[in-house]
Amino acid sequence: MKRNADKILLIDTSQPEQAQFVLAKKGHIFEYSFITPPGKRDVVLRELKKFLLSKNTRVSILSSLIVVVGPGPFTAVRIGVTIGNMLSRALQIPLYGVTVGQKKSLKKIFRDATENSKQSYTALRPVYSRPPNITHPVPKKAVK
Repeated sequence: MKRNADKILLIDTSQPEQAQFVLAKKGHIFEYSFITPPGKRDVVLRELKKFLLSKNTRVSILSSLIVVVGPGPFTAVRIGVTIGNMLSRALQIPLYGVTVGQKKSLKKIFRDATENSKQSYTALRPVYSRPPNITHPVPKKAVK
């Protein structure tokens, strides 16, 4: 499948209950935001498919990916980074990570991604907004 150098997808799941996809295609930028209810992060892949179909684009013809790596809530950021890493590896396309602060200038991000001569195939790591809150299980009382 031929990949055009001008089809770049940005994935941003760094917000607690909202996600966003941005597609740069043939010099145009298309944005799509949607609600991700707590515990329902499985909607992200379904919404990605719906968004790409609405723009007559298939994931197989993307030329590169940009993922907002955080900071943000653990599960939210982890989902976006995992999807980006998976697609980059499966499609063998470059993957770029940006922080929430760097995302403010979408046009600059897309320009840098297309002009960057060093293509990154290294898996991204998420940046969390705070340390994980892991609780220890409560021991069960012995039954008499």
